[in-house]
Amino acid sequence: MKGTHTQRRSAFCNGHGFTLLEILVTLAVLAFGVLGYMALQFYSISSRVYSKNVGGAIAAGATEVEHKLAQDFDAPSLLAGTTKPPQYIPKRSAGGANESSYESGSAYKVEWAVGDWITVSGNPNAYLRQLKTVHALTKWKERGMEYSSKLATFKRNCATGDRE
Repeated sequence: MKGTHTQRRSAFCNGHGFTLLEILVTLAVLAFGVLGYMALQFYSISSRVYSKNVGGAIAAGATEVEHKLAQDFDAPSLLAGTTKPPQYIPKRSAGGANESSYESGSAYKVEWAVGDWITVSGNPNAYLRQLKTVHALTKWKERGMEYSSKLATFKRNCATGDRE
């Protein structure tokens, strides 16, 4: 036993080193590990971009809903059935946005609608008849695919003398 250990140790000291097959197997295992790590990084980056776009879309839709909630719902522009043009919001804060910037993927498209609650519910309750629904559908494009996020809420249009 003692002689065998000495012979192996002396083989490395004499300059014989590793065989070509051992080096190739080691490089293959290392390359496989590096490729796996790179795939994980690419997936991480694409997930980060997607989550950034989802967050921006929800913020754009929520902003639009809040703008509509702050308005008087008896205004002619907010009546049910009126045509409401979509709004384009740039993904980056600089500059304006239009249909072409939405098509290129650099803007959000927000479509909104205000409707009467009575069309949703057949309940004859007087307070329900005063409810208005506000919907905001935010769309964006990423790598040739269209994604969307829908937000909805409601508001009661209080008459004079009503209790809150």
